[in-house]
Amino acid sequence: MSSAQTDLSSSVDGRNLRRQRNRQAIVNALLELYEEGRIDVSAALIVQRAGLSERSLFRYFDDLNDLYRTACDTHFERMSKYAVIDAYTRGSLTEKIEHFVEQRARVFIATRNIAIVARIHSRNIAPVQEQLQRGRALLREQSLVHFQSEFTEMDRTQRLAVSAAVDVLVSFESFELLRHDQGLTVDEIKSILSLSLSKLFSKEYS
Repeated sequence: MSSAQTDLSSSVDGRNLRRQRNRQAIVNALLELYEEGRIDVSAALIVQRAGLSERSLFRYFDDLNDLYRTACDTHFERMSKYAVIDAYTRGSLTEKIEHFVEQRARVFIATRNIAIVARIHSRNIAPVQEQLQRGRALLREQSLVHFQSEFTEMDRTQRLAVSAAVDVLVSFESFELLRHDQGLTVDEIKSILSLSLSKLFSKEYS
């Protein structure tokens, strides 16, 4: 390869690296603002936080939906570490409930501010709505697999009722209601959820 070709290749690589770095800076800025609980975030505020010029936003993203979709994907990837259930599908029912509740508490505490903002914006911003649906589907599927042996013992009507109840009971909205509307501590909430889940899966209760 000639010197000129080498210089051109290095220049292209440098531009690509700078583009990736600036795209990530903008995404990080948006997520930081949301994590701070900021709801009305303008393009000017995002690039100011990222340390870039206002016109640069649409140099690195096709439109705002492109930015929101990239930010959602980034947030989803970062939060995936909190979504791991210890001893997934293993142990007694009591142990499975304990691990399940612990995992949900971790997820909801770690994502609270962004989760609130996401729910506000989900009606108007398609990528945010898609992210919420994807997250809910993942958590729902986790519960079905984690308690698969318990669900297998139920008939179809019972299984649908209990799985729906679990979905609602151990949701962000329920956790938020108990924590910030009723003022319960995290430990109190975990005890309440564990007891409620035990009742749902109890053969006597069913």
